[in-house]
Amino acid sequence: MQCPACSRPLKEVTAGDIQVDVCHGGCGGIWFDDGELDQFDEQSEIAAEVLLKEENGATVKTDGKSLRHCPRCENEVLVRQFFDPKNQVEINQCWKCCGIWLDRGELATIRSQFKTATDRAKAINEYADQCMDQHLAAIKQAGKMEMREYNKETSTRFKSFLYGFKQLLGKE
Repeated sequence: MQCPACSRPLKEVTAGDIQVDVCHGGCGGIWFDDGELDQFDEQSEIAAEVLLKEENGATVKTDGKSLRHCPRCENEVLVRQFFDPKNQVEINQCWKCCGIWLDRGELATIRSQFKTATDRAKAINEYADQCMDQHLAAIKQAGKMEMREYNKETSTRFKSFLYGFKQLLGKE
Protein backbone atom coordinates (compact mmCIF):
# COMPACT_ATOMS: atom_id res chain seq x y z
CA MET A 1 0.00 0.00 0.00
CA GLN A 2 1.06 3.55 -0.69
CA CYS A 3 0.88 6.44 1.76
CA PRO A 4 -2.06 8.69 0.85
CA ALA A 5 -0.11 11.76 2.01
CA CYS A 6 3.42 11.34 0.59
CA SER A 7 3.10 8.26 -1.70
CA ARG A 8 5.81 6.25 0.04
CA PRO A 9 5.22 2.56 0.76
CA LEU A 10 3.43 1.87 4.04
CA LYS A 11 5.05 -0.51 6.52
CA GLU A 12 3.03 -2.94 8.63
CA VAL A 13 3.68 -2.37 12.33
CA THR A 14 2.40 -4.59 15.10
CA ALA A 15 0.99 -2.71 18.07
CA GLY A 16 -0.42 -5.04 20.69
CA ASP A 17 -2.11 -7.74 18.65
CA ILE A 18 -3.12 -5.46 15.76
CA GLN A 19 -1.21 -4.68 12.60
CA VAL A 20 -1.56 -1.16 11.29
CA ASP A 21 0.13 0.51 8.33
CA VAL A 22 2.57 3.33 9.03
CA CYS A 23 4.46 5.68 6.73
CA HIS A 24 7.82 4.74 8.24
CA GLY A 25 10.63 7.05 7.15
CA GLY A 26 8.13 9.27 5.36
CA CYS A 27 5.45 11.57 6.73
CA GLY A 28 4.71 9.42 9.82
CA GLY A 29 0.99 9.04 9.09
CA ILE A 30 -0.93 5.94 10.16
CA TRP A 31 -3.63 3.93 8.35
CA PHE A 32 -6.22 2.22 10.53
CA ASP A 33 -8.55 -0.34 8.99
CA ASP A 34 -12.19 -0.26 10.07
CA GLY A 35 -12.45 -0.36 13.87
CA GLU A 36 -8.71 -0.40 14.59
CA LEU A 37 -8.44 3.18 15.82
CA ASP A 38 -10.73 2.26 18.74
CA GLN A 39 -7.88 0.12 20.10
CA PHE A 40 -5.52 3.12 20.37
CA ASP A 41 -7.58 6.24 21.08
CA GLU A 42 -7.55 6.15 24.89
CA GLN A 43 -4.68 7.21 27.13
CA SER A 44 -4.70 3.88 28.95
CA GLU A 45 -4.10 1.81 25.79
CA ILE A 46 -0.35 1.23 25.96
CA ALA A 47 -0.07 -0.50 22.57
CA ALA A 48 -0.30 2.95 21.01
CA GLU A 49 3.17 3.84 22.29
CA VAL A 50 4.66 1.86 19.39
CA LEU A 51 2.70 3.98 16.94
CA LEU A 52 3.55 7.25 18.66
CA LYS A 53 7.26 6.41 18.32
CA GLU A 54 6.74 5.76 14.58
CA GLU A 55 5.06 9.16 14.20
CA ASN A 56 8.02 10.89 15.86
CA GLY A 57 10.42 9.42 13.27
CA ALA A 58 8.76 11.32 10.42
CA THR A 59 11.05 13.14 7.99
CA VAL A 60 8.65 14.30 5.27
CA LYS A 61 6.26 17.23 5.68
CA THR A 62 2.92 17.08 3.88
CA ASP A 63 0.09 19.41 3.05
CA GLY A 64 -2.73 18.33 5.36
CA LYS A 65 -5.37 19.86 3.08
CA SER A 66 -4.46 18.11 -0.17
CA LEU A 67 -6.79 15.55 -1.76
CA ARG A 68 -5.95 12.01 -0.69
CA HIS A 69 -6.95 8.58 -1.94
CA CYS A 70 -7.65 5.43 0.04
CA PRO A 71 -4.65 3.09 0.12
CA ARG A 72 -7.02 0.08 0.20
CA CYS A 73 -9.78 1.01 -2.24
CA GLU A 74 -8.87 1.87 -5.79
CA ASN A 75 -10.06 5.32 -6.93
CA GLU A 76 -11.76 6.16 -3.62
CA VAL A 77 -11.15 9.67 -2.31
CA LEU A 78 -10.72 10.05 1.45
CA VAL A 79 -13.27 12.35 3.07
CA ARG A 80 -11.99 14.99 5.48
CA GLN A 81 -14.04 15.35 8.64
CA PHE A 82 -13.57 16.19 12.27
CA PHE A 83 -13.07 13.19 14.53
CA ASP A 84 -13.79 15.00 17.75
CA PRO A 85 -16.30 17.45 19.17
CA LYS A 86 -13.46 19.85 19.94
CA ASN A 87 -12.71 20.13 16.18
CA GLN A 88 -8.99 19.64 16.80
CA VAL A 89 -8.41 16.55 14.66
CA GLU A 90 -9.52 16.41 11.06
CA ILE A 91 -9.22 12.82 9.87
CA ASN A 92 -9.30 11.36 6.36
CA GLN A 93 -11.77 8.48 6.06
CA CYS A 94 -12.74 6.14 3.26
CA TRP A 95 -16.49 5.78 3.21
CA LYS A 96 -16.19 2.53 1.28
CA CYS A 97 -13.94 0.50 3.61
CA CYS A 98 -14.27 2.82 6.67
CA GLY A 99 -10.50 3.00 7.07
CA ILE A 100 -9.03 6.11 8.69
CA TRP A 101 -5.82 7.98 7.86
CA LEU A 102 -4.22 10.05 10.62
CA ASP A 103 -1.48 12.51 9.85
CA ARG A 104 1.56 12.70 12.10
CA GLY A 105 0.64 13.94 15.59
CA GLU A 106 -3.10 13.38 15.27
CA LEU A 107 -3.10 10.12 17.25
CA ALA A 108 -1.36 11.88 20.15
CA THR A 109 -3.94 14.68 20.03
CA ILE A 110 -6.83 12.20 19.99
CA ARG A 111 -5.36 10.34 22.96
CA SER A 112 -4.88 13.56 24.95
CA GLN A 113 -8.46 14.78 24.59
CA PHE A 114 -10.43 12.26 26.66
CA LYS A 115 -9.42 9.62 29.17
CA THR A 116 -11.98 7.04 28.00
CA ALA A 117 -14.28 6.29 25.09
CA THR A 118 -17.18 6.97 27.47
CA ASP A 119 -15.87 10.49 28.07
CA ARG A 120 -15.55 11.01 24.31
CA ALA A 121 -19.10 9.72 23.70
CA LYS A 122 -20.44 12.04 26.42
CA ALA A 123 -18.68 15.01 24.80
CA ILE A 124 -20.07 14.06 21.38
CA ASN A 125 -23.60 13.88 22.80
CA GLU A 126 -23.16 17.24 24.53
CA TYR A 127 -21.83 18.76 21.29
CA ALA A 128 -24.77 17.35 19.32
CA ASP A 129 -27.20 18.81 21.87
CA GLN A 130 -25.41 22.16 21.73
CA CYS A 131 -25.61 22.18 17.92
CA MET A 132 -29.30 21.39 18.08
CA ASP A 133 -29.91 24.13 20.65
CA GLN A 134 -28.02 26.69 18.54
CA HIS A 135 -29.89 25.64 15.44
CA LEU A 136 -33.26 25.92 17.18
CA ALA A 137 -32.36 29.34 18.61
CA ALA A 138 -31.36 30.64 15.17
CA ILE A 139 -34.59 29.43 13.60
CA LYS A 140 -36.66 30.90 16.42
CA GLN A 141 -34.85 34.24 16.33
CA ALA A 142 -35.13 34.60 12.57
CA GLY A 143 -38.84 33.95 12.77
CA LYS A 144 -38.68 32.13 9.43
CA MET A 145 -40.68 29.16 10.60
CA GLU A 146 -42.93 28.27 13.45
CA MET A 147 -41.27 25.96 15.93
CA ARG A 148 -43.99 23.35 15.52
CA GLU A 149 -43.41 23.17 11.78
CA TYR A 150 -39.65 23.17 12.28
CA ASN A 151 -39.83 20.27 14.72
CA LYS A 152 -42.04 18.34 12.33
CA GLU A 153 -39.95 18.79 9.18
CA THR A 154 -36.36 19.54 10.17
CA SER A 155 -35.68 18.20 13.63
CA THR A 156 -36.02 14.57 12.59
CA ARG A 157 -33.60 15.05 9.68
CA PHE A 158 -31.06 16.86 11.84
CA LYS A 159 -31.27 14.24 14.58
CA SER A 160 -30.82 11.53 11.94
CA PHE A 161 -27.73 13.31 10.66
CA LEU A 162 -26.26 13.54 14.17
CA TYR A 163 -27.08 9.87 14.81
CA GLY A 164 -25.30 8.94 11.59
CA PHE A 165 -22.34 11.09 12.58
CA LYS A 166 -22.10 9.29 15.93
CA GLN A 167 -22.35 5.92 14.18
CA LEU A 168 -19.59 6.91 11.75
CA LEU A 169 -17.36 7.60 14.72
CA GLY A 170 -18.36 4.24 16.19
CA LYS A 171 -19.60 5.80 19.40
CA GLU A 172 -23.15 5.64 20.70
